[in-house]
Amino acid sequence: MAHVTVRLHFLRQATRKVRLVTDLIRGRAADLAINQLAFLPKRAALPVAKLLKSGVAAAKERGLGDDLWISQVLTDQGPALKRRLINSRGRSSQLKKFTTHIVLTLSDVKQKTRNPKHQIRNKSK
Repeated sequence: MAHVTVRLHFLRQATRKVRLVTDLIRGRAADLAINQLAFLPKRAALPVAKLLKSGVAAAKERGLGDDLWISQVLTDQGPALKRRLINSRGRSSQLKKFTTHIVLTLSDVKQKTRNPKHQIRNKSK
């Protein structure tokens, strides 16, 4: 089982908004995920699709083949850019502009992904 890892650091978008996009493609085939991201009306879909295409190109360079699966997607918070917003009476408040780090791992073997929403246990009385 071979894998390729690609990273995107300091994406200037909030992590919670990027996670909406990365959660959709986790565990999918790479070609299906690229098609899905092309029609997704989210701003984060473009950099995630670009990162995914870069990972597919790197995998083909290493000779992993065409049947690639997204085995892992990590979306973590990066450093926040701190800016000042001027208020009345000579005061100011702080604005935080958030950044995101994305780590995407492609594999040639489909791995089982756990989704806690589907693991509902039946309670019998």
